[in-house]
Amino acid sequence: MTVCDISQSIQVVTEVTKTQVVQGYAQVLQQSLGRTSSNSFDLAGLKLYTDLKAIEQSLARCLQQHQDPFLKLWYQTLTDILPNYQNPFVSIAMAQTWLDDIRSSLEVAPLPTKEAQGIGGDEVARQLGHILGGLYTIENLTPEINS
Repeated sequence: MTVCDISQSIQVVTEVTKTQVVQGYAQVLQQSLGRTSSNSFDLAGLKLYTDLKAIEQSLARCLQQHQDPFLKLWYQTLTDILPNYQNPFVSIAMAQTWLDDIRSSLEVAPLPTKEAQGIGGDEVARQLGHILGGLYTIENLTPEINS
């Protein structure tokens, strides 16, 4: 095997690795964009935004190592689009914390059985009222929620 053969082998391996990186990013983007949630308390869009921000940062690091046209296009698209969604997703993140509070309040209340009646509907209503009352007292929630 000559030096030229070794150099060609290394080049082939490098191209295969580059292709695998591009395919990996394509798969991650596809999975992120197809995200859904069967739980009504989970806001899938919030996780989507977080995923896309992480992919954007990862693409930036990858492009420092190697300029690939696909990776560059995906990075540029994310950098152009994501800033437009930053403020709405701050609001969505705030709403997710409220939903988490409501969920935890409902999950703590066991369903009544013959042996144990549980805390009762009045107590659950009181806890939910406390959570929702806290939201009511916030003067300026967000532009998206106030409109």
